[in-house]
Amino acid sequence: MSFLVYAKDGQFGISSGPNLTHAPGLSRFDTRPGNSTRLIIAVRDGDEMAWHFGPGGIFELCWHVGRIQQAMVIRCDDCNGRCGTIVFEGTNHDGNATRVIWTPDFDLTGWYDDHGKSGQPRFFHTSSRPSQDCGFY
Repeated sequence: MSFLVYAKDGQFGISSGPNLTHAPGLSRFDTRPGNSTRLIIAVRDGDEMAWHFGPGGIFELCWHVGRIQQAMVIRCDDCNGRCGTIVFEGTNHDGNATRVIWTPDFDLTGWYDDHGKSGQPRFFHTSSRPSQDCGFY
């Protein structure tokens, strides 16, 4: 049985095109995270680990102006036993490589605003720490 996860606005951002590889391991946001809205994550039929977001997991994503049909989790960091940061990667509806960073229970837009005063903040799409599965129970 498939189901949908509705991410809160302000807790995700999009990176595509030249913003994907701003520097080794770093991406830049296409726009302020709060400008991207209505992220829906579709968990696929038959997924026994539906509430787990771990490296290699495949999900369908859509938001107010985009869609990735086969988005793969490339980074998942836990924060105090909860999902902290999940980075998805795939090809969007226009055929462009795209990353979506989702930070459940964290105000990504507020972080962006606080750290963007000296330029556009970047995010790590890779980590020196091994990624781990994180989930919602």
